[in-house]
Amino acid sequence: MRHIISLIIKFIFVAIFTFSVLGIFNFSIASIFTTALVLTLASYLIGDLLIYRLGSVTAVVADFILYFGMLAVIEYFYFQLPLSRTLYSAFFTSVFITGAEALYHGFVIHRYFEEDDNNRPTPINTSRYSTEFSEELDNPSDKDNEK
Repeated sequence: MRHIISLIIKFIFVAIFTFSVLGIFNFSIASIFTTALVLTLASYLIGDLLIYRLGSVTAVVADFILYFGMLAVIEYFYFQLPLSRTLYSAFFTSVFITGAEALYHGFVIHRYFEEDDNNRPTPINTSRYSTEFSEELDNPSDKDNEK
């Protein structure tokens, strides 16, 4: 269930940005929807389930590269856009999606995949093992010499 919720949230923001940029070129809604679905599934399987284990920053950078590469290939070969438009639209769409991806990692991954973090060892709080000194531990003969 947690994977389905994560996929739905991810598909929503990927579809919004994909429709926003590719809608400028008057492509059919079904084509843009299919592109958003392919991007979402590939990014979730590769970026969130495999690469996210290396860290959130690594996953966001990998997602940007994945989005840019996939969008460039899809736009150039499937939509047959000129190369300059392909690179610009793929770059801006990837930037927008990657920005949302950072928020996605901060919210969804930590909210729905929290129990995966419970298996990690917790660091020991060393402040409770600190030594305390007081006057009772001082040598009584030293107090007499001070007076």
